Amino acid sequence: MSRPRPLLILVCCLALMIDLHGADDSAVTRADSGPLPVHLFYSPGCRGCAQVIAAMRRAEERFGEAIAVDWRDTSRDPTAIRSLSSMLRRYRYEGLTPPSLNVFTPRRHLAGPEQIIADLESTIAAELAERSAADDGPRPDDAALPPDDGAEDERNLLGWTAITVAALVDSVNPCAFATIVMLISMLGMAGRRRRDILLAGAGFTLGVFLAYLAIGLVLFSILQQLQSFYVIADLIMWLAFLLCLAGATLCLWDASLSWRGRPAEESLMKVPTALRRRINAWLRAGVHTRIIILGSFGAGLVVSLLESLCTGQIYFPIIARLVRQGDLTAIIMLLWYNVLFVLPIIVIVILTWAGMGNQQLIAFGRRSWGRVKLLLVAAFLLMAWWMSQDGNLVWPPGWRGDPPPQSTIPRPAGD
Repeated sequence: MSRPRPLLILVCCLALMIDLHGADDSAVTRADSGPLPVHLFYSPGCRGCAQVIAAMRRAEERFGEAIAVDWRDTSRDPTAIRSLSSMLRRYRYEGLTPPSLNVFTPRRHLAGPEQIIADLESTIAAELAERSAADDGPRPDDAALPPDDGAEDERNLLGWTAITVAALVDSVNPCAFATIVMLISMLGMAGRRRRDILLAGAGFTLGVFLAYLAIGLVLFSILQQLQSFYVIADLIMWLAFLLCLAGATLCLWDASLSWRGRPAEESLMKVPTALRRRINAWLRAGVHTRIIILGSFGAGLVVSLLESLCTGQIYFPIIARLVRQGDLTAIIMLLWYNVLFVLPIIVIVILTWAGMGNQQLIAFGRRSWGRVKLLLVAAFLLMAWWMSQDGNLVWPPGWRGDPPPQSTIPRPAGD
């Protein structure tokens, strides 16, 4: 077989470098061929939307095939919200909250109905003129659109960190830990064999995972449907944020009780006694069934629903924040949370199967409940910080920019 020629290798490498360099430039910043891309982000029914849509239709009629309008409905397309957030960062938008109407051309950003209606056609004309000039001479300076500085990666890292910490801490909070200890104790009192411990643990873990995942997906779907109602969506985010602050405060108080030598039964954030008795009754029924894995699975489902009143103080804010993200990554994060939530159950079941007694678990729980409360404080504060990023907390609720004066808005053709 002949050896490859050095000249041929050099040509291929140069071609690959040119191709990769071109791939780094998005359709927004490198649009010198084909129609001029014009991205419109809107939400039907918002203030000024009808007039902006009419203005965009007139621009399409005027410029014809020279432009290609990308219509992005943020109320129906979950990915549109994330795309809008990314483009606002790239164009260095400095407002406190994102406007509900946005137009992006390769080097310009128009925000709000008044600016869009007043400057849309002149902006498109300027872009087309710059493109024409670039064909005959040097390219226009791209300083108006600086490259992405990695802020998106930092925000994703913050989200993944918040979810990972919250899931692991929530899984060993005194509410959930007491349930695991009770399950192991009941298995021992029932005289179950080591093999039965594994089967019961597997069934219980699967039941907890599926129950919490189902709760999360249903709540995610409900909150997602409410995103087009801006006032309600913003109030939900504020509620989730305040729940995190309240949870941090209550957990800090509970931790102080531990420092003063008070028992965990005096803590404020705990499962009520009546509910704890009901949880124990379901665990007892699951342990004493003939088919242990099915009984434990059913117990895991029911106990998770009952215990969500305690663990939901972290779960609800997580879901509320993920809804604002509105893409496939949010669902992956939700799955990740639930995997981590059941991880300590798996570890404890394996340790019990290997010979660790339930008295050791009880002693560990009594010694560490104060430290776990401190970890919950850190988790709540981290989630509150995550929620406050990217303009998610809108005040006043429902505000999406001031409406333009009606006298400045051209009436759509045909009115």
